[in-house]
Amino acid sequence: MGRFIYFVEAHLVWFVIVVAGGGLLFPATGIMLKFAIGPLLALLMLIISLTFDAHAVRIVFRKPSRQLLALGLVYGPMSIAGWLTGRLFFGSGPLAAGQTLLGTLGEVSAL
Repeated sequence: MGRFIYFVEAHLVWFVIVVAGGGLLFPATGIMLKFAIGPLLALLMLIISLTFDAHAVRIVFRKPSRQLLALGLVYGPMSIAGWLTGRLFFGSGPLAAGQTLLGTLGEVSAL
């Protein structure tokens, strides 16, 4: 299992490019998976939250004002950039909403 995780981490950019390209070439697949968006986002947030350690959480609670500032500086620009690029490239609809989510969640995983 460790080798598989290392392989995925080492080639993550290529996986993202292939999946995004497949989604653009075959949009019907994404439409069929529409029911799974909520559970998949919840799973993504759970997996991301498992990477937190107790020491980091204690630091956040000691100085919450810095964390609130960081929260605004991280999520504000990325969410706005995702929304703007979604509207620019896709207009309105599910692809634009997906681009906004991607901008927001992409920054979550970078933390």
